[in-house]
Amino acid sequence: MLLRDLAVHEVRKETGSLPEPLADARFDDLRYARGSDGVQYLLARRDGRVLYMTAEVPGDLTDHLDALDEALSRPMPRGKE
Repeated sequence: MLLRDLAVHEVRKETGSLPEPLADARFDDLRYARGSDGVQYLLARRDGRVLYMTAEVPGDLTDHLDALDEALSRPMPRGKE
């Protein structure tokens, strides 16, 4: 739900269109968009965790899916108890 809400409300507001789904078995949902201004949007979900990235860089954010997979594989830090 969070990824869909980000895609619909944030990315569509910025780019005028929904981010395109990408096929990658490591993620439950993966979407990518590039706005006309060159800003890229990458959204990934796995096991209830969502990462949402924006960047204005010359390279393609989808070239870094290995790093995204690694980030989602790390355990969530626990707060102070």
